[in-house]
Amino acid sequence: MGDILQLDALTFNSRWKPALQNVFGSGPCTAWEIWRPERPSLRRGWRFVPMLNHLTSGPSPRHPQHDDGRNPAVLEAAPLLATLRSLGRERFCLRYDERAWLLPPTEKAAEQANRELEDFVGHYLLFDEHADWGVLCDWDATVSIVGGNQNFVETYLRHACGENALHRRLVQFDFGLKWGDAMRPWSDEYRVALYQAFGWEVPPYPNQGEVFGRQPSEDEFRNIWQPVFDRLALEGNLSAPSIPPGWRAFPFRGHVVTEGGGLFEFGIIDPHPKLEEYDALLFVLTSADRWELCIAALDHAHSPQSVRIVAPKVWALNIPDFAGRPVAMIDSQGDWLLVSLAEGVSFMAGEPDIAARVLDRAGGETNVRARFEEWAATAQVPSECLDELRQRAGWA
Repeated sequence: MGDILQLDALTFNSRWKPALQNVFGSGPCTAWEIWRPERPSLRRGWRFVPMLNHLTSGPSPRHPQHDDGRNPAVLEAAPLLATLRSLGRERFCLRYDERAWLLPPTEKAAEQANRELEDFVGHYLLFDEHADWGVLCDWDATVSIVGGNQNFVETYLRHACGENALHRRLVQFDFGLKWGDAMRPWSDEYRVALYQAFGWEVPPYPNQGEVFGRQPSEDEFRNIWQPVFDRLALEGNLSAPSIPPGWRAFPFRGHVVTEGGGLFEFGIIDPHPKLEEYDALLFVLTSADRWELCIAALDHAHSPQSVRIVAPKVWALNIPDFAGRPVAMIDSQGDWLLVSLAEGVSFMAGEPDIAARVLDRAGGETNVRARFEEWAATAQVPSECLDELRQRAGWA
């Protein structure tokens, strides 16, 4: 198997089992027991940090909260492998069920393990003969726990860009993929124990935990959302609101509900909007940790009854009551807006920085304009409406 060597039982029991027991204990090592506060299996006094996915899972999205496939994937285990190399470790052990393999701490070996070792359902363990570190790789949870003594974890954090980077990546993964995951969701008990294992507070899910749309209370609407509507002059009965001075504007094809939203299907963890523009907007918002959006009907005076607060997820945008109606979408920062007209076409406007990021993520203004013009040639949208949007974008 190239760089990977499978150990026979005799060799494992004589040379590696003592280190396994020293790190994980001699009893059963279930995912729960590894970090349960009252019954820890990993050594007391160690520190624990997260590693998304697991060693044999292969590359992961660079942006775990919203993977649109544009960025090169990353190997989540790369900091672990770099840590082992920097400490002079030449090999480590992978233990699954009653079998074990030795691997060198290289990306090549990790890629080989991904190709040649079976997909380990459940969990498996990583350690070496020094017994100063261990990793619980958890297939079910799609996250692993790295534990070690002070020297090991400090070295790991240097290779992983620091604790803040690990914390943000876990939260983005949690909010972006595990929140609303129909296939392998985290239970509340599991989620609390996971964050506590790392010594972190458990962040509440945005939007009061509601993945789909919710109606705000009177106080929330008055204190958070109405001031943004007032500042942007977004009032009822406006089909095409004005744009604040200095903002960039450009058209989006279609309507945010029908072309930006999608159906929630079992097993679909992170589906994307049908069109690139909406996908780019969701990517930019989640990358900036903006996790609550407000969608308001523009053919009705603004009130808690005429708006929905949604998560920046494709299925949350699918609000049947708003389909085919003029609507505006904003967030609490008020530095951008998306307006979808009843005619079936939309435009985004925003401060130059956020507008540029959306355009760039959608492939650049040239490509956005080309796609819009190709779509407009056959779209059932009045020509005067299209011309007005071109003029707003400076495309006339």
